Amino acid sequence: MASSSRLGPGEKGRLTARIDTRGRRGHLVKSIEVFSNDPEKPRTVLTLKAEVTAAERAAPRRRETSSAGEFFR
Repeated sequence: MASSSRLGPGEKGRLTARIDTRGRRGHLVKSIEVFSNDPEKPRTVLTLKAEVTAAERAAPRRRETSSAGEFFR
């Protein structure tokens, strides 16, 4: 989503993009096309590159019980 739907000559804006990486691993390349009324450059392609790695999973806490049934961490 752009920060404004209209920008004047020389003005700047912000573009936000999100990539759903669930179930993906490895090298990922996505592109976004930006269209404008600039006669010299009516179309710009932004390329996003990422390396998707597996998330670290924490080991579950181990609970031990004593003969009295108390829990220790």
